[in-house]
Amino acid sequence: MWPRIGGLRALALGTPGELRTRLNTLVLSGVKTATAGLVQEYDDENEELEYVGERLVLVDDNDAFVGVVEVTGVD
Repeated sequence: MWPRIGGLRALALGTPGELRTRLNTLVLSGVKTATAGLVQEYDDENEELEYVGERLVLVDDNDAFVGVVEVTGVD
């Protein structure tokens, strides 16, 4: 299972460090509005895919709360 914060799944973008900081900044500024993942990773972790309307906690390198994002589409 993926980490949960306040009952919401955590969203940790990229790899820790400069990349994650940059991606989080882009999300929070509204520039980055999409991401992708491998279905195999969801299967391996026994996780369901995100769904429209789901809210995810965006986290930093220390898994601390940065913001909340809402899923508006899944392809």
